[in-house]
Amino acid sequence: MKKLLLLFSLGSFLFFNAANAQIDAPTPLLFDPNTGLPIPPSPEPDLPRFNLSFPGGTPKELARAIEKATGKQINVIIPEKNSAVLPELQLKNVTMLELSEALKLSSQKLESYQRDSSSGTMMTSYFFKTAPHPTENSIWVFYEEQPTLPPPPALVCHFYQLGPLLESGYKVDDITTAVETGWKMLGITNSSRQLNYHKDTKLLIAVGEADALTLIDQVLRQLSATPKDDPYAAQTKRDNAKPTEKSAP
Repeated sequence: MKKLLLLFSLGSFLFFNAANAQIDAPTPLLFDPNTGLPIPPSPEPDLPRFNLSFPGGTPKELARAIEKATGKQINVIIPEKNSAVLPELQLKNVTMLELSEALKLSSQKLESYQRDSSSGTMMTSYFFKTAPHPTENSIWVFYEEQPTLPPPPALVCHFYQLGPLLESGYKVDDITTAVETGWKMLGITNSSRQLNYHKDTKLLIAVGEADALTLIDQVLRQLSATPKDDPYAAQTKRDNAKPTEKSAP
């Protein structure tokens, strides 16, 4: 029994020592691959702290509010072409670096966009950016982060032979109206999408995105399956309806 207690005590002692060693273990050093020497950790930037009460407004108005709060002119670059309206900021005992991060988080907003037949959302935000190791005299550049919209889909040109449908009794307007109605119901209103009928060859020429033009194939396939008026069948029906003439005796 004494041996069991001794082994249990020894195991507990080793376990707690190992746990403490893991907690107190120093942060591993990074080494320069060129020299093999350890890279010293980057010191925390020693930036002045200030309190800021900003009611919201333009980036220039924010810069003036920061200068008023710090009592010192700051080095800031604000591009002329920006339409940013910054939110209200009430901050206490912050640095310029912390202010920039707070501005980025508070100005983030999800905006939806519509481009032709495609739509989606994108995140926008505003912030100040400077060198990796900022100082009291660093130059801060105002950024308006707006993701680039995806490029519009490529246009293609397709040709459709309408001769058989026209002979079955449909008109060109019947076909194009059906296609345009489908596009409208899908919310496809791109002005670059066009339909033109070439009378001499009876070709319907369509220009647009490949996905949108598949609707034309569906319309033509449905119309081909249900002809509007078969002239040959109509003639046969009329012939059969005529009374049979009696031959003279």
